[in-house]
Amino acid sequence: MKRRMIIFGTILLAACGGSKQASNSSVLPAKHLSAQIDGSIQEWGTTDLQYDKKLKCVYSIASDENNVYVFVKSLDKAQEMRILDGGMEVWLDTESKGLNAIGVLFPLPQGPMAQTERTPLNKTQQKPDEKTAQLQSKLKLVNYNLSGFKKEWNGNQSVKGNCPVKVAIDWDEKNNLVYELAIPYAALPNEIRAKMDILTLNIVINGISMPQDDNFRGGPPPGGGGDGDFGGPPPGGGFGGPQGGDMSKMAEKTEMKVRVKLIG
Repeated sequence: MKRRMIIFGTILLAACGGSKQASNSSVLPAKHLSAQIDGSIQEWGTTDLQYDKKLKCVYSIASDENNVYVFVKSLDKAQEMRILDGGMEVWLDTESKGLNAIGVLFPLPQGPMAQTERTPLNKTQQKPDEKTAQLQSKLKLVNYNLSGFKKEWNGNQSVKGNCPVKVAIDWDEKNNLVYELAIPYAALPNEIRAKMDILTLNIVINGISMPQDDNFRGGPPPGGGGDGDFGGPPPGGGFGGPQGGDMSKMAEKTEMKVRVKLIG
């Protein structure tokens, strides 16, 4: 009996070891590729992607001789709302500089959800279709914020400007949000560029900022109904909201960290 238990335990450990969930203590080798920053999954493919159960996203990190690339694809609509409305931060922490040395904030937080954006639809109103909501969201994604770069690139930047750090968001054929980021080594201070063999990638998805009123503390939204159909998209676009009892969870922040060895 003991021998059978030992064999079973060994098989179970081996099965867990094959998971795509990356360990925070391990070092993940970056892919070697050059990505076009357009919100497309094309260069990244569908294999060898890592999954993080807290973010409910798949992700990958790549590098070449000139850039570090970050790819994130959301597999959860509630998490997508957090990304579009609460904003997302990507931090590259070098071995020499420590916590949150190099940061990219995109999308920018949209602020508290307005009363009109959480009022249930009446019988004559229709929720925007998904493609329309995506287009509305993309029209709002015009700026991003940088910190830890050469001083001429820090602060707010336009997605259509000449900043060498490039960001993009789009949706794939299954309507999953796709995020891409390219960080050129040339945009980093020289002392950081010299020590970027291994770095820690920290992805933070901020919670949606909620108004501080009694009508928004649990339960269905004001106006009755409680069927989860909210009037119009949230500030960043969105596709309706979660049901009333789940709205408080939308204010929660989620994050993950993974150590990466760059290949250049």
